[in-house]
Amino acid sequence: MNVNEYLQRIGLSEQPELSRKGLQELMEAHLLHVPFENLDVVQGQPITLDVARFFDKVVERRRGGFCYELNGLFNWLLQQLGFDVTFIAATVKNKDGTYTFPNSHAANLVVLDQPYLVDVGFGDSFIRPLPLTGNAQLDPSGTYRVSEEEGKYFLERKESAWRVQYEFEALERFFPFFDEALQFNVTSSQSIFTQGVIATIRLKNGRITITDHSYTVYKRGSKTKYTISHSQQLVDLIHKHMSIPLSELEWLKTPSPH
Repeated sequence: MNVNEYLQRIGLSEQPELSRKGLQELMEAHLLHVPFENLDVVQGQPITLDVARFFDKVVERRRGGFCYELNGLFNWLLQQLGFDVTFIAATVKNKDGTYTFPNSHAANLVVLDQPYLVDVGFGDSFIRPLPLTGNAQLDPSGTYRVSEEEGKYFLERKESAWRVQYEFEALERFFPFFDEALQFNVTSSQSIFTQGVIATIRLKNGRITITDHSYTVYKRGSKTKYTISHSQQLVDLIHKHMSIPLSELEWLKTPSPH
């Protein structure tokens, strides 16, 4: 595994400085170049929690992935660059107020002048490191804060009111901790990842999200949704907007095993 190859994958020609500015540069670059996608889950391909496999998939094969893969690999990169980084678990809160499978999301905490929440595997959320101070931070994708209560932290997004996106503890976790949650996410009928294709990537001024039957463009506060009518169109859109090689997408032209 090669740091410079990884940096090139996310559009950077040199190593950023070991600072909040450098961390922000890395996070934004990652989100602009590496999609969040569940294609392996839909295809029925096994996912093994192993950094070398993540590197092969994301860097060598120019794919994306979901939280364990993207944040697990980003954790490795940050370590190699000299950042003080901790892999953590979080529990996602749905918009209806229910919680998903406990501790089934993975993210990172990075300590510089203070701890920051860093997440490159959560789809539509913050794109700049968030301090754990409870102070609101304006972000290109909205206004966010991390609040704390009795040792638990809450990532919140400002909508009509503050809404919790997920909760977490500042405890280091290792890959085996996520084995049960991974099984749930890739096999359960209650998992969002088993319902069909999800592929989404951050744009400089918005986001594009693709599913089996639609693609949605979010730009400057507006939302435009288009229908996908056949599998070739799905393949072409993922290839164009997510920059995933066509060789990784050919299977989408045949019926899904799910």
